[in-house]
Amino acid sequence: MTMTGQVEIESADVRDAARAVGAAGDAAAAVDHPEHVAALAAALPGSRSANAARRLRTAWRDASTGWVDEARTQQARLDATVTATLAADTRATTRASRLAGRLGPVTSPG
Repeated sequence: MTMTGQVEIESADVRDAARAVGAAGDAAAAVDHPEHVAALAAALPGSRSANAARRLRTAWRDASTGWVDEARTQQARLDATVTATLAADTRATTRASRLAGRLGPVTSPG
């Protein structure tokens, strides 16, 4: 079984989504939750809770840095996809126009 289909996208919508992903990454980068946990560790010197808070700080820092990087990468990918898709559409339209010019008008039978 072969399935064919057509997908239509609004380039402005995809670019808006890319900006939203980038804004989410920027917002996450602006908040320093790991440092709040570090303050908790400092308030509980020598306790098991302080050690747990230090480990949590490291885990949160690494995870948030990774998430921010991934969000920025996704933003760039979405923008690149729209740019490439629009360029491909332009090339296809140009080729179709050239071909139509060579073939002349098409009439339907009967």
